[in-house]
Amino acid sequence: MDSGSADFPITAYIHNLPLPEFMSALASLMSYRGAVWHWEKKEDTRGVRYTLIRPRSARRIHSQLQNEIQKRFMSEANLMEELVFQPPHAISSKERASNPYVNLLLQSSRRREGLQMFFQTLSQQQRNQLLSGTGIVSLPIDRLSPNSQQFVRRQFDEGKLTDSTGNPVKFQGEIGFQVNRTNAGLPTMSIMIDGDGYSYLGGPLLKDNINRHIKDLWLLRGDKSPDTKREAMNRPEKKRLFCHPSPLPYTTLHDLADYAGISMLCRLPAPNERRMMPDTPFWRVGSPLKDFLSALTNTDLERTLHYKWHNGVLLMSSPHLLLEETEEARVPYSIFASLRAREEESFDGFLQLYDLLYVAGVLRPQQLLQLAQDVPVMQGVARWQKFLTQLKNPETLQAITSDAGILLTSNPSLVQTIPTISEVSLTAHGVKRLRLSLINETKENLPRKRFRLETLDSEGKTLHTFGFTYRRYFSEVSDSSKRD
Repeated sequence: MDSGSADFPITAYIHNLPLPEFMSALASLMSYRGAVWHWEKKEDTRGVRYTLIRPRSARRIHSQLQNEIQKRFMSEANLMEELVFQPPHAISSKERASNPYVNLLLQSSRRREGLQMFFQTLSQQQRNQLLSGTGIVSLPIDRLSPNSQQFVRRQFDEGKLTDSTGNPVKFQGEIGFQVNRTNAGLPTMSIMIDGDGYSYLGGPLLKDNINRHIKDLWLLRGDKSPDTKREAMNRPEKKRLFCHPSPLPYTTLHDLADYAGISMLCRLPAPNERRMMPDTPFWRVGSPLKDFLSALTNTDLERTLHYKWHNGVLLMSSPHLLLEETEEARVPYSIFASLRAREEESFDGFLQLYDLLYVAGVLRPQQLLQLAQDVPVMQGVARWQKFLTQLKNPETLQAITSDAGILLTSNPSLVQTIPTISEVSLTAHGVKRLRLSLINETKENLPRKRFRLETLDSEGKTLHTFGFTYRRYFSEVSDSSKRD
């Protein structure tokens, strides 16, 4: 892949797949309608090289998707405004059957009355401003209509809130209309009554709409979903059964490819984000493959996998990756390659302090957290980034890594960048110096490196230690793949 795309991790299970078909399937896996990846062929003295190119349009697809989410959120609000004031008997049976929002209102008097209060209380300008961003509009209850006041008091009484002693909480007389957005940009509008509340706009129906929209963008010419012939295949009997924990592990996908005798390419959440994977379905002996695949996809947007077939190759992708994909978080492949080379060249096989200082100085916090999905030490670097960037001064670095450590008085701003502790607590405990070191440890028979910051008293005795541990990443991954 090109330098703008090589940070996309791919999981591949290949069974007798010719290279051209693999390349075509990989391009389809990464592409969306209007943002199609393509292969570029180059010849030089070293031979022929193929590079998968990420188009410029792919760099805009995340912002376009966020605009589409906002457009559909506002459309939902406009539709609800039309429906919420209609008497239930005036809604036709045809509309009840075809419009899921109608059923949402008919099934919940709370939602209907709450939305009536929202549309009656706030002006069009106030609603648009609130729904277009995040935040809360708070109002005293006496600003509401008599019907809305009754609704609020009834909802509060039904909540049966109690304080720490078990006594009923007294209503303070304030409500709030609040919009929150997940990390993926999915909005909800809640009505808060004395700090407690329910969602009234956004939520499952909006997620379902966006889920189908992403799947539609991903299905390209030449793709099939479903592939009736291949999905009719029944699971054969084998001694080894699926690993069946929750959520879905990668080993289950390996079993799937093995049992079905198919090739698979997958874009999946990182191992530390497995909460975004669906629960593992059980593919029973004699049941068709479509049963297993439908169980993976018929779940909530935040825990689903999309699948399609491309020239007989099964492709899987998590829509959540597209929702959270931003240019601000993308890590240049050159950084990843540089870290790998530095670890391989290191005298003890670990990334060293200079390597941590380097990435802390060149990457944004979002990029460090993105890189942490592949190189876990970056989680610690992200947390300590402000502190690490203070050490770019050679004199400061030399002093803090010396046996004596650095005097707090010589660099007072350094204290303010240390996570978990404050200048006040340091002074109260008689801290005079700071000392930074990397030390080797062993945990569960595996070597580890500890980034350790010590606070020292006037006699050089250690008062506190802070920091994080990390492992060899690239060499351990390589050894693990060889064992597998």
